[in-house]
Amino acid sequence: MDVTQFMRIAVPLAGALRKMHDRGLIHKDVKAANVLVDLARGGVWLTGFGIASRLPRASGPGAARGDRRNARLYGAGTDRWMNRLVDSRSDLYALGVTSTRC
Repeated sequence: MDVTQFMRIAVPLAGALRKMHDRGLIHKDVKAANVLVDLARGGVWLTGFGIASRLPRASGPGAARGDRRNARLYGAGTDRWMNRLVDSRSDLYALGVTSTRC
């Protein structure tokens, strides 16, 4: 894929994640299989919201943790080994990994 075509997909996808994060949501399953692209019309859609959740308002015992049942290849925040808090950075990491796999 050439750089121009890549940017036509990556920019709207990053924008969609930003809008989600601004609304307090975490996708938690960003991967190539959850991205729909219509190259002819220039449309890009993010799908796969089955395990999406609200961003935690504070860290601590009640904050969202990675779901070991839904651990994925791309997710930083659902890291099975680190047991770290899940936040918007997890989606951004997964977006970066996804873009290198396309």
